[in-house]
Amino acid sequence: MAGFSDHLFPLDNGLLLAVGRHAAAQGEGRVDGLMVALFDVGNPARPTLLSQQVFGGAASQMTLDRSRQGMNLLMKGAVARMAMPVNLFEPQATRSTYGLQRLEVNTQARTLSLLTLTGGGSSEPYRSTWLERSLQVGEQVFYLSGGGVKADTW
Repeated sequence: MAGFSDHLFPLDNGLLLAVGRHAAAQGEGRVDGLMVALFDVGNPARPTLLSQQVFGGAASQMTLDRSRQGMNLLMKGAVARMAMPVNLFEPQATRSTYGLQRLEVNTQARTLSLLTLTGGGSSEPYRSTWLERSLQVGEQVFYLSGGGVKADTW
């Protein structure tokens, strides 16, 4: 698997969620986007990649880059819901798209789903995400950004 994980989140049923950077498999291993990956670690001697999602370009940022509190996780039965603020750059872009990136892991089905970005917009490059946070309450997700709060249904 090309890339590296900055953060590891153990989940039920022998699963591990890794959050970090994807790197080009060919060439110099340059970072080319953000990545989340789901592993089966039921047998620690033989971890298995079940799924991975890559999003954004090389200069993309996530709140987890600067704070371990940058992602929240809420278990709803067998589904782990995670949300983290991101600032996504596409290759050759002069602007970025920012918002709350949501993802779900179904620990029974052993699947990883990247959901749509919510609560954000477009900005000039280098918009900092390090003070942004999110909170889940029931079926609502709240995105704390730029001194304001945006609410959305999960």
